[in-house]
Amino acid sequence: MIRASHFASAILLCMALGGIAAPARAEPMRIGFIEFYGNSHLPVAELRSHLAFREGDLISFDGDDWQAAFAQSQRQLSNVPGVSRPHVGGPGCCVDGALFVYIGIEEDGARGLQFRRPPRGRIRLPPEVVASGAAFSDALSAAVARGDDEEDTTAGHSLSHSAGARQIQIRFVDYARRYLPVLRKVLRESAEPAERALAAQVIAYVDDKQAVVPDLVRAMRDPSEEVRNDAMRALLVFAKRVASESTAGLNVPYEPFVSLLASPFWTDRNKSSWAVESLSRSRDPKLLQLLRRKSLAPLAEMARWKVPGHALASRNILGRIAGCSEEEISRAIDSCRHEELIAAAMRGAMSGDSTSNDGVLSCGH
Repeated sequence: MIRASHFASAILLCMALGGIAAPARAEPMRIGFIEFYGNSHLPVAELRSHLAFREGDLISFDGDDWQAAFAQSQRQLSNVPGVSRPHVGGPGCCVDGALFVYIGIEEDGARGLQFRRPPRGRIRLPPEVVASGAAFSDALSAAVARGDDEEDTTAGHSLSHSAGARQIQIRFVDYARRYLPVLRKVLRESAEPAERALAAQVIAYVDDKQAVVPDLVRAMRDPSEEVRNDAMRALLVFAKRVASESTAGLNVPYEPFVSLLASPFWTDRNKSSWAVESLSRSRDPKLLQLLRRKSLAPLAEMARWKVPGHALASRNILGRIAGCSEEEISRAIDSCRHEELIAAAMRGAMSGDSTSNDGVLSCGH
């Protein structure tokens, strides 16, 4: 059986996305900040009062201290009137040397996302694929720990700057060629979430990227957060190619990502926002209109997140919804005027027109 790789999967988020990585040390670490989202009716102060940990607390990774604190907080938040289900995600590492925690709140009466039922198939990946997946997780963990987290995605899949991790990823190219039918079957049918997640990771290295887009899009509704993360990670790299002028013949649908912008799971929001950021660079009017209708509230939430790297994708998207030029968006973000981008996008949604009478966007400046 493949070993669980939740933390190894989380490490992938830090690569080029301003995401998270698993803490690679045993000594206690400080919680730098805690962010809530999805709580449109419940005040943050009340939710914070039910946590078993606080900003500034030290938590340990050499035992179950952090797991116990997080489980206790999950239970306590579940008992708050108006909370249907809380999702305590993390902890993630690191911002200024500190951990961060994102907590998604599903409120009573809110329309939740529907994921597939867990598959029950007995099919498993070939042993060499499993062994290489474990070796890659170890190699990447070591690379991230020493600060070597760069990657090359120009081939349409990730190739780490770290020689050790990169050599294993090159094996993935061969596995995708030899085992494509098995990878597809595991991704759809295996009862083991870690097997499905690794299948989503490896299948992205196939030569014909377009051929596996449907497989990865389907995996975006997998009941496992880890599987969805790895599927979206692969599609995100594809989306980067779509956004580049040199790419032809590769189509990544935006609708599945838009639907996950309001997910209560942080990894869903992280990956979907960056994919939409890439896909919205073309300023497809249909995509921007869909975002105006369905995603302004979650995008505004994410645009207000404290860590600029986590908020950047949503700030860019909101600027495009508002009709700002890329230069206007960059200036607003660089000068910490993201509230103006949010307001401009909201004004456009309310009026049905994001421009002023003379055709110039009213971004509040």
